[in-house]
Amino acid sequence: MDSLHLHIDNESHDLWVFFSDNGWSTIGGPFLYRFDSQSLKYKGDIRLFNDKGKPATSYHEPVFATRDQSGNFILATDLAYLIGVDSRGKCTYRKRLMRHDCRWTSRNMERKKLYFIRDIKKHGDYRDRLDYREKRIHSLNLMSMAYSVSRDLLFVGQGCHCCSNDILVCNGQGEYLYHFRSPVGPEDMAARDGLLYLADYFHALIHVFTYEGKWLRSLDVLLKNRIQGVIDPEIDMFQQKWNTDGLLHVEDEDQVASLCVIGEDKLAVGLEKGLIRILDKEGNHLFDIQPPKPGFYPKSMVADASENLFVYYTGDRYFNKPRGLYRYGANGKVKGPLFGGELGIFKPAQKALEKKIAEDRADACDYFNLADILIRRKKPLRETISLLEKSLELKPDLWIALAYLGLTLKETGETERAVDCMERAMEHMGCSNMATALMEYYYRKHDKEKVWQYFQRMEKAEDEVEIEFYSSELTNAQLEEFLGLLVKRNKSDCLVSNNP
Repeated sequence: MDSLHLHIDNESHDLWVFFSDNGWSTIGGPFLYRFDSQSLKYKGDIRLFNDKGKPATSYHEPVFATRDQSGNFILATDLAYLIGVDSRGKCTYRKRLMRHDCRWTSRNMERKKLYFIRDIKKHGDYRDRLDYREKRIHSLNLMSMAYSVSRDLLFVGQGCHCCSNDILVCNGQGEYLYHFRSPVGPEDMAARDGLLYLADYFHALIHVFTYEGKWLRSLDVLLKNRIQGVIDPEIDMFQQKWNTDGLLHVEDEDQVASLCVIGEDKLAVGLEKGLIRILDKEGNHLFDIQPPKPGFYPKSMVADASENLFVYYTGDRYFNKPRGLYRYGANGKVKGPLFGGELGIFKPAQKALEKKIAEDRADACDYFNLADILIRRKKPLRETISLLEKSLELKPDLWIALAYLGLTLKETGETERAVDCMERAMEHMGCSNMATALMEYYYRKHDKEKVWQYFQRMEKAEDEVEIEFYSSELTNAQLEEFLGLLVKRNKSDCLVSNNP
């Protein structure tokens, strides 16, 4: 899996896992799996894509998942998409957080609303950067989020790790309310009892704010009391010019990776080297949790009502090689690895689906979901094909299953049948993998009209064509020569239509 975010529902004792999986399957995600937090028994999932393979949200890196006051999910990804999803997976809203390029208007007056939220369902999305430039706006780079159920306040951290940035505050419906300045990104954040905890990645500090944006104090995760003499209590903290080469200097291994609240009075702070430091709400050190193995990075953390701490480890911050989900008791002792390795989280789902099929309780989506898992686990292709065929037998218009069938048949060498499946699927859905496979096929057939047809389909989905990203058979140069004046190179050296 490429990325993952945990959420705990303390009322139902459910652990929710929100993740994408771009590298393993044709469906990149997103996914929302549900487990019982006490037994870790798989309880099902919420489908976040429709029959045509269109996701409810962006497949990009999940940043956040929570449930609002009505029990609906609020999901967010790194490209500033904010999505509401009900318990059946139906999208209730889809929005994008935006910012004006300049704080000042043409009349040299400070903007009343520097930030705004675009309702994509009503007004559509911006397709490329040119749209942004013309309107002098840009999408945010989301880093972290937190939600207060009691107040229905959603806090959004954006920008970068090293600079002071604004914290945006919205409600559960994605309506912008206000913003305030923070010292850094932040890398992660948590909300509890009217207090907002911000994780300062570079300085190994936790900054404590009120929900209204008033700075109260900062906690030194390294327990060295480094902020004394650095922060002037008479001024806002973010106005202070920090000397990172002095008192606040931090080694890379001690930088803050993640953060969560535990119970009513504890904080769990994950560090770059894998150590998790447990503090009380005043910043006093309680105990440390060592990583299961060296090189384990605590990517996401969440705690349940019994103060069990769930930690999802990856190999590092950037490449996110999955290491597994672990659970620790209130005393910090490990309760055993839950889902280890890169594909461990799919094993409980696979067993549940196999049982459902054996008991003749499965529907078309169940057969498809099992086939999708087998593809990830590189299980026999014939078994996968049988599952996809059964899925289509039960629901002939499950176009995403037809797409998968075509791509799987291509791997078995059943080319003509594969092409037939993919072409029928492409009538109802877009898919760059299928478009690439069809371009490869018709390129070998010297069918310029068909190659051009699927080139356009791919361009519509991607804005540009970088065929080498999907194909080991075709290059951009070969396509350019084959299509001639129909295409041209853009500034990124990718291919686009040469429209007059």
